Amino acid sequence: MSDRDREDLRRGVALFNRGEFWEAHEAWEAIWRRHGEDSRMFLQGLILAAAAFHTLFEKRNFIGTLRNLGKAIPRLALFPPEFLGLDVAALVAALRASREELRRRRPEGIAGMAPEAAPRIRWRPDP
Repeated sequence: MSDRDREDLRRGVALFNRGEFWEAHEAWEAIWRRHGEDSRMFLQGLILAAAAFHTLFEKRNFIGTLRNLGKAIPRLALFPPEFLGLDVAALVAALRASREELRRRRPEGIAGMAPEAAPRIRWRPDP
C-alpha cells in the first residue's frame, strides 16, 4: 500500500470508530478504486460493513443492514486474522455478533439502537 492508501485506511478506521459510517465508506472506496484484486476484496468487506451500519443507523433498514453484513462477513473472513495492520478476526467476530443481535431484536427492535452499539475496528499492533 502507498502512503496515501495507508492514510485513507487510517482515516476510514477512525471515521468508522466514531460512527461516521458513510464517510468511512467513502475513504475506503478511494483506496478500492486504486487497488488490485486481493486488497479490493478486503476493502469491499470494510465498505460493506460501513454501509451496513450506515443503513442501520441512518435509514433504519433492517433487511438492508442484514444483507450488507451478510456480504461483508464472508469477504473479510477470507483474510488472515491480521491484515493491513487490522485485527480482522476481532472485526469478523464483532460483525457476526452484531448480525445475531439484529436477528434477535428483529425489525421492530432496532429503533432504539445507537451508533455506539456498532463494533470498533482495532489495529494490530497499534500504529
